[in-house]
Amino acid sequence: MLERIAKLLAKAENAATQEEAEVYFAKAQQLATVHQISLAEAHLAKGKSTSVLTQRAITIGQRGRQANAHLLLLFVDIAHQNDVRCILAHNSTWVRAYGFSDDIDTVELMWSKIAPTMVRLGEDFLDEGTWRTETTYRAKKVRNTYRLGDSEWSEVEEEWDYWPVTKQSARASFYEGFRAAITSRLGDMRARTIAEADPVQSQESGETTTAALVLSKKAESVGTYYAANSNAKGTYRGGQGHHYSYSSATAGRQAGQSVSLSNHAGVGGKRGSISA
Repeated sequence: MLERIAKLLAKAENAATQEEAEVYFAKAQQLATVHQISLAEAHLAKGKSTSVLTQRAITIGQRGRQANAHLLLLFVDIAHQNDVRCILAHNSTWVRAYGFSDDIDTVELMWSKIAPTMVRLGEDFLDEGTWRTETTYRAKKVRNTYRLGDSEWSEVEEEWDYWPVTKQSARASFYEGFRAAITSRLGDMRARTIAEADPVQSQESGETTTAALVLSKKAESVGTYYAANSNAKGTYRGGQGHHYSYSSATAGRQAGQSVSLSNHAGVGGKRGSISA
């Protein structure tokens, strides 16, 4: 199944039009969800599944790259739609995924296609420069000079006002909007596929149940495995600390809603490079 999904994503990359790419991407997500239902059914029939509960560390990027936190959160967004749990590195350089091996494979494959697209479209948006006209109410450090008699000194203070949006904030806000749109789309695709799936019949008892129920039971198995094997502590705070840009987030959501997986470079490629 994973090979079929990979082939569909490869076709999306080489699609002649955005609409054609969208068809392939939707089909890939549909196949992924159908496979998850089959996996859940096999898991209920003990010993029938070739996919096993496991954990895997996935590298997000080198330490210090500004987009790492958003690339990591994108991975988590995709993982959430595919019954995979995660713990996150505080420095945003890696994520450890917990779940069935087939599901982790699917998440990693989809992330490897969507992440470079997010970066590329983000850089294209920054190059357009429309974000430069926006201001946001925030504190900015300014140096003020004071005089008292013959004495003069200066102090760095916070001054609240409507200041121009920075490039860093515009990029981060774009990524947030993009991730929100992608998460919504994946959730809609998954829900639609589950709703349209045929009833699942247990190979052991012969009883018929819904795809949603067998997926829920599979997710419970993942949750139990995660609780027993993860050592997560604290709360991940990556991707925070920037000032929100409304126009940038809106552009990100629009890009995420109409994203085409065609004609993009890798995360480290020329068009997909992550810069300050």
